[in-house]
Amino acid sequence: MIHHQSIKKLLIISCLFFVSLLKLQAVEFSALHYGVEDGLLSSNIYCIYQDTKGYIWISTSAGINRFDGEKFTSFTAKNGVNNSRITSIHEDVDGSLWFKTRGVTTLMKYDGRKFTNVPIHKDKVQIYGIGTSSSQQSQTEPLWIKENDMVRTIHPTINVQLKNHKNLQHNYIYSMHILGDEHYYIGTSLGLIEYQNGTYVNHTKKIGLTTQIHRIIPYQDRYLLQTDEGIQYFDGQNFSNEGIHPHLHRNVTNVMALDKNGLVWFSTIKGLYKFDGQDFTRYTTEDGLPYNRTNYLYIDRKNNIWVSTEKGMVVYDGVEFVGVDTEETGYMINGLTRGFRYRQVLEDKEGNIWFDHAKGVTKFFGFAFKNYRYKKDLNEKGRASSVLLDSEDKLWIGYYGTGITTCKNDSCWNLKDQFPDLEVPTRVNDFIAFPSNSNTDAKKIWIATAEGLQVFDGKKFTSLNFDKDDSEKWIDYFRQDSKGNIWFASQQQVYCYNIATQGFEKYIINQLDRPFSTYFYLVILDLLVDKQDRVWASSIEGIFRLDKAGNPKSEEEAEAFTLVGGPDYFDNVYDMAEDEQGNIWMLRELGGMMRFDGSHIIEFDEMDGLSNNNLKSIEILDGCAWIGTVNGIDQLNVDLFNKEKKIQVQHIGKNEGFTNIECWRMSYQDHYGKMWFNTRDGITNYNPKLHNITPPNQDVLISSIKLGYETIDWVAYADSVSVYDGLPVDLSLEHNENTLTFHFKSITFSNNEHLQYRYQLAGLDTVWHSTHQALATYPNLAHGDYVFNVKTANSSSKDAIASFSFTIQPPVWYQAWFWACMFIFGLVALLAYWILHYLIFKHIFRGIRKLFDRNRTEVIA
Repeated sequence: MIHHQSIKKLLIISCLFFVSLLKLQAVEFSALHYGVEDGLLSSNIYCIYQDTKGYIWISTSAGINRFDGEKFTSFTAKNGVNNSRITSIHEDVDGSLWFKTRGVTTLMKYDGRKFTNVPIHKDKVQIYGIGTSSSQQSQTEPLWIKENDMVRTIHPTINVQLKNHKNLQHNYIYSMHILGDEHYYIGTSLGLIEYQNGTYVNHTKKIGLTTQIHRIIPYQDRYLLQTDEGIQYFDGQNFSNEGIHPHLHRNVTNVMALDKNGLVWFSTIKGLYKFDGQDFTRYTTEDGLPYNRTNYLYIDRKNNIWVSTEKGMVVYDGVEFVGVDTEETGYMINGLTRGFRYRQVLEDKEGNIWFDHAKGVTKFFGFAFKNYRYKKDLNEKGRASSVLLDSEDKLWIGYYGTGITTCKNDSCWNLKDQFPDLEVPTRVNDFIAFPSNSNTDAKKIWIATAEGLQVFDGKKFTSLNFDKDDSEKWIDYFRQDSKGNIWFASQQQVYCYNIATQGFEKYIINQLDRPFSTYFYLVILDLLVDKQDRVWASSIEGIFRLDKAGNPKSEEEAEAFTLVGGPDYFDNVYDMAEDEQGNIWMLRELGGMMRFDGSHIIEFDEMDGLSNNNLKSIEILDGCAWIGTVNGIDQLNVDLFNKEKKIQVQHIGKNEGFTNIECWRMSYQDHYGKMWFNTRDGITNYNPKLHNITPPNQDVLISSIKLGYETIDWVAYADSVSVYDGLPVDLSLEHNENTLTFHFKSITFSNNEHLQYRYQLAGLDTVWHSTHQALATYPNLAHGDYVFNVKTANSSSKDAIASFSFTIQPPVWYQAWFWACMFIFGLVALLAYWILHYLIFKHIFRGIRKLFDRNRTEVIA
């Protein structure tokens, strides 16, 4: 009977543990989801495309959206979009966008101002397919259309024209490989065609095959062909599947792609295959795929393999498959997307991955952030107080009142569920692995609790007596010095476990050394052990420091803490960190941050570039201070400030992948250099090595120009308007049209809230101006030639500068012809005046003479 009861109890415990493990195994990676509530016209997405300016275009069942990183702009029937089933978007070399609908019933062109319908007619315009190019690594697949008796590509960089288009009639182009000038292999629905200078040779038709060629990849000394009859080799003359895995002979391959390591990947209906030139490797659900029928395959610039299936999307990083959007994570919820096939994956210029799903689109940031959410991943309602990653890579999370959670391999469970018979501490303040000062095996975990000091050896908890005074129960702030000694604090005292003597030492902050004290009890807020093994204790009454530790043998030695500064300077410091130069960085309850070099204090706040003054935690790693705030993480370049006294702050928020942005007090740096932040929604693991915070050389564009502070239709002012940006070409303005406002922007999907620009008006400015506002106004410009230049502050490439040239004509009185006319007019006026004066004088003279003659006649008479 006892035996059966023991077995029953063991089974119950095992079931409870297994159930809790199942509940907690999901881990959320950083992604932003956009739906109708964010501005999308519809959650039913057909395709996603990024143009050369950086805009993301999204085709939906209700129209077209354009996303600039901040807002969605909609284009519907009132804008000229006459079909909502647009399945592909393309860009030509002039910057115009082409939109093709399903079934090729409609072809539209957008020139930056308006949508125009391009009629499909066999004698004028025809669609010959959408094909990939083995020489092209961009997101764009060329659209092949027939215009002017020639088939050409619609593509921003590839400009291929095929003569004698009649040889392509009733055909569809899937792929192209460029052999040389006017020399291509073309994969079509009617076979493999070799084109050279207007001559077509169908290699499959020559040997009696009717195989469709979907993809051409040059591999080693031959070509790999993805066909509707399996994977084949082509050596320039003959076709063969010798050496191809038998599963790929007749297996339907949806995508064939080549990665940066020279490996070829095959997405098929029976799994994922990898070919290294000699051997094939198959991946199935046993290896981590959510479903063996793989529908889509994409290889990003970091060589990650993205695979979509009918049961979700995973990414293979070369080691394992990670679920990005499955039934356990993301939007594969409640069967909403069961059976739904992802249409495509898009990687933008900044490395973000976009894909569509049943509720809209998702922007995936990568693996720099990993979120363990309360109630879902951690199955805890309480707020975490402490985190530890031990040498066996087991994650320990302590809570204010709800015990301890442990995680391993992205699976988490509550310690109370695993050991139901043990008294698991409920109020946990801190952890430390001991004995361990590096990555060596650490079998014991020391736990600072509200009820004292506890040690867990993997099976049971043991209380350690560190003080004869039973009133000292509350333990916090584990710190370790260079000798391996462990320092911790109660609310009023500081203790050290001396690894040499294996005993506890007690250090008292003497009341006499606290001249600013207005409290009966000392309250310790934080503890720090610096590189010189000095112990810093912050309190509500200032900062105290123990310069030399030892085994105190008297009360005087035990009271060796001295006052560094009182509350006037160090008021309520609750978190401290030391940089490589020995400066102590402190966060204060009143807000802001301080740097203390031993004698001087420098303060930092919002005016210095911090996102706000409400700072929660600080860690210093790789020359930077990583500061948890109420709206994300601020990264301050500590090394730059120490060397040059320059302040450089980068903010990391939602747009940078930190989706659970509201940090609470607690951060932790593990032995891998990763950081753990406590947030309102859970615990976030952040790996700075995987995160590019500021993409280099961000492109910028001039979005609009106002004249006299008014929005202008530039068609009335210029002979032509640029298709690329909608701005006037060769703009020439009158002398009184001399106040211009330039609006500019960087189409970026990270850091757009804190982006800084630099601009200059060549012809007026001799220096570059800096601004966070995306506009610049120049009033009352003098006549002359000008060039407005703008770039982002972190750009160093000349290609990243946007420019606009214009001329302000001089007033009429500055023109030579005006003065020539004025000279002629003056001469004419002077001549007229002289003639008039002469006529008048002559008239007067005649009158006087007549009067004189008359008077003389009267005298003689």
